Amino acid sequence: MVLSVDEKTGIQARADLHPTHVARRGQLRREYEYQRNGTQTLIAAFNTQTGEVFGRCWSRTAEGLERFLEAL
Repeated sequence: MVLSVDEKTGIQARADLHPTHVARRGQLRREYEYQRNGTQTLIAAFNTQTGEVFGRCWSRTAEGLERFLEAL
């Protein structure tokens, strides 16, 4: 099996404080306030032979990479 593995660190995990409202017909109004909930790391692998993509999010990079490779 040949895998191409990459990671994206520092993704903000955030939640909107206010729901999206319908302002006018066909238009949505979004509030821009949000609450930060820390950061996440996305680790993904692409199997070059089958085209399958595997991905998981972790709170720590080193621990997450080790667990990700064990799960494959």
